[in-house]
Amino acid sequence: MNGLVEEPVIRDVPEMTAEADHKEALAARLAQRLFNIHNKPPVPAPRFLIGQTPICTAGNLTTICAPPKMAKTSFVGAMCAATMTPDPQHADCLGVASRNPDGYAVIHFDTEQSPPDHHTVVEQAIRRAGLKEPPPWFLSYCATGFSIPDAGQGISIVLKHAAAKFGGIHSLLLDGVADLVANVNDPEESNFFVNELHSLAISFAAPIVCVIHFNPGTEKNRGHLGSQLERKAETNLRLDRDGDAIIVWGEKNRRSPILKANGPRFVWSNEYMMHVSVACAIDAKAESEHGLLQLEAEAVFARAEKQALRWGDFLAGLTRECKLKESGARKRMDKMIGAHVITKDVLGFYTLTQ
Repeated sequence: MNGLVEEPVIRDVPEMTAEADHKEALAARLAQRLFNIHNKPPVPAPRFLIGQTPICTAGNLTTICAPPKMAKTSFVGAMCAATMTPDPQHADCLGVASRNPDGYAVIHFDTEQSPPDHHTVVEQAIRRAGLKEPPPWFLSYCATGFSIPDAGQGISIVLKHAAAKFGGIHSLLLDGVADLVANVNDPEESNFFVNELHSLAISFAAPIVCVIHFNPGTEKNRGHLGSQLERKAETNLRLDRDGDAIIVWGEKNRRSPILKANGPRFVWSNEYMMHVSVACAIDAKAESEHGLLQLEAEAVFARAEKQALRWGDFLAGLTRECKLKESGARKRMDKMIGAHVITKDVLGFYTLTQ
């Protein structure tokens, strides 16, 4: 100015200092995550299981996806019930098992149900658990109608306060995760949001369960958000209808797959006014086959008018009764023995198993 060359001025020193501090903090975080063969992290105990298969572990995401009106909310309610039932052997939690021995907070965040419907869902979960009221560490919020920023901030607030009050977070269940983003088809927003969820799961050492719909008319998780959740989740469960029953299964899992044939199955019960478990496909088939073998064996003894038969006599009777060739009758008899329908006594005779 005025012919003079101004001395260069270094501006934004606070920003530069902040950037340096951030880099230093980032370097410290990376150092904590550096692989060390002598410092193996403890293997987390699963927070939820289906059968013997873990579906939720600390620091991970799990998805539950299905078309609309496929009992996803009932299944999430059963997961909640599994955490608080005092009688897991007899409570019907739709195939899900869980434990919460430390009394950590279980947080259920519902963005889809109206307040009255949300209340009904939680009451049902409490009844399913065999309780009259929930334990103090079970926290269920109806956030339907909250703005997206408020709902997201609310989750962080609840996690922080609950962790401080109850010593930790057992799990966070988000029923309606797509309501927490403005555009499920926006890659940038969806990727950022899923990364934030995963970060929360790691920070609070808890699994986060995300319930999401399929795209209309497809079997693909909704939008880019659903695709990103599927990629990042340790377990991807889906609910499908088979007649009157709903089947829970999943093949896109980091651990063991839960095959459709042996996944949990449940139906609506007017008697109990909630969904109840029924035999899975494999168990139902085995039960049906056992019943058929039982009827055939009873028919052989009834036709012979005896309660005990030698091996050759039973085989001949089975051949006639079922119109089988001898080779087929031998196989059928072996099945009866293996299924404990008939039993060989000390004298070598075969009788109906008592």
